[in-house]
Amino acid sequence: RRNFCAFTTSEPGTIAPDAEKTLLGLAQLIGTPVGYLSEKDGNLIHHVVPMRGGEYTQSNRGSKVFLSYHNDSMYDPSLIFNSHNPDFLLLLCLRSDKGGEARTLYADARKVTAALPEEVCAILREPRFQMAAPSNYTLLIRNAADGEKVWSKTVPILSGPLDYPEIYIAANGVKA
Repeated sequence: RRNFCAFTTSEPGTIAPDAEKTLLGLAQLIGTPVGYLSEKDGNLIHHVVPMRGGEYTQSNRGSKVFLSYHNDSMYDPSLIFNSHNPDFLLLLCLRSDKGGEARTLYADARKVTAALPEEVCAILREPRFQMAAPSNYTLLIRNAADGEKVWSKTVPILSGPLDYPEIYIAANGVKA
């Protein structure tokens, strides 16, 4: 069985209990629910809403900037932030986007790697990149100064089999 995280776009404390139960019930058909203590206190359901002061952050608190392509990762003291990534992510929107501006985009790793030269893919498979820790850890738990980053150990961006590659990328920072 695979692991997954579930997210909604509802205000904390106002989610319809039936919606939470339905989301978790459907999710259990594909895996085991997991929560991470460094993300939303380990809650299985994350209520994703814009928060004052976080509007321009690369996090689920932001609302004024495009949230860059990324993997949902969690802070780990080992400094390898993708060691426990979920295999699936479920999204359930409970508030309509009246302006019709919200977008949820994804990139298929197979298509991305097929468009890159083999030499580039080989470099991306080398552990030479550092990822910034999730901003929820850096800002909320560690209380870091604005813009301060906590960096991972060096890791590859690409992993997995050639025909089903996996991409690991951090929305709030990557360096080589």
